[in-house]
Amino acid sequence: MKRLISTGQNGKWRPSLTKACENMFNFGLQSVLDCRKAVEEKVLVEFSEQKRRLEREKEILAKLRKERMLLIEQFKQKQKTVLNAADIALYISCIIKLQEREADQQGLVREVIAGLEIKREELLEAVKKAKIMETLRSQQLQEYETNILTLERKASDEMAILRFDRRQK
Repeated sequence: MKRLISTGQNGKWRPSLTKACENMFNFGLQSVLDCRKAVEEKVLVEFSEQKRRLEREKEILAKLRKERMLLIEQFKQKQKTVLNAADIALYISCIIKLQEREADQQGLVREVIAGLEIKREELLEAVKKAKIMETLRSQQLQEYETNILTLERKASDEMAILRFDRRQK
């Protein structure tokens, strides 16, 4: 059974082969295509993991900020009452430690963002390479279909000529 598909050339339509005929097509670089798709999937997984890590690190940063703000608010509330020097020093020390942890976490978030950008570039490159192979495969399949259809047409023409010759005799 034949079906119609567009060639994309001059808006003309041409018949296409069935799935069975497409399965007979042998793409010489299939192993390269499979490898590039596997690399694309691997890089996509790594990119997703990096993205999840970024979200986790941002959550930790948000918790540290919230904790610091809460501690500052508690300190302001305690200032309304009489505080001894040890309590003041303890609050200030805790706030400074939280600021340091927050600064470290911000540095970690920046590192993860940089790593994520690297993974994004790797992913784009992997997708591009796989797409190139897919396009090449598609072009070769189209050529294969065209060749098969040409052979079928020639055979059909030959049969028609032979039938015509038999009828003439």
